[in-house]
Amino acid sequence: MLPFLVAGLALGSLYALSGTGLVLLYRASGTLNLAQGAVGAVAVLVAWELNQVRGVQQGPALLIALLLAPVLSVLWGLLVGPRLSAREPVVRATATLGPALALLGLANWYWNDKARTLRLPSDVSGFDVVGVRVSLTQVMALLIAVTVTALATVLPHGPTDCQAQPGSLSNLG
Repeated sequence: MLPFLVAGLALGSLYALSGTGLVLLYRASGTLNLAQGAVGAVAVLVAWELNQVRGVQQGPALLIALLLAPVLSVLWGLLVGPRLSAREPVVRATATLGPALALLGLANWYWNDKARTLRLPSDVSGFDVVGVRVSLTQVMALLIAVTVTALATVLPHGPTDCQAQPGSLSNLG
């Protein structure tokens, strides 16, 4: 039972981070970005490709992936965002399904649907709790999820709150 609890806490932390990301992006932009998961998936697949297939060291491969996700999001915001800014929230949210499906389709075409593993250095480090191995990666996922969720509670709670903040995302354009 305990191994499932540890795995569930780690996996639940990733779901919490994804959900918090959706909320923070909605608060900043007023748009529910349904393509967020697809952008993240493509970034991780690029890191895997660079590291496992192309032989790039893991650190630079992960850095490229961490830079790719915001670049894709900013491109969407610059190319399509202005055309959707005056539309209803449901139209803006639905419009993000297009890039989500396109990115997932391209990823499936290039990488197919076989499972892949990207081992992190923190997977090796860890400790035992009542005979169950807890990796440093699992601990970090839980701590990051708790920290980000706690910080999200003190940030502005809507697009109008963000617009009132000097230097907020809404004041960039």
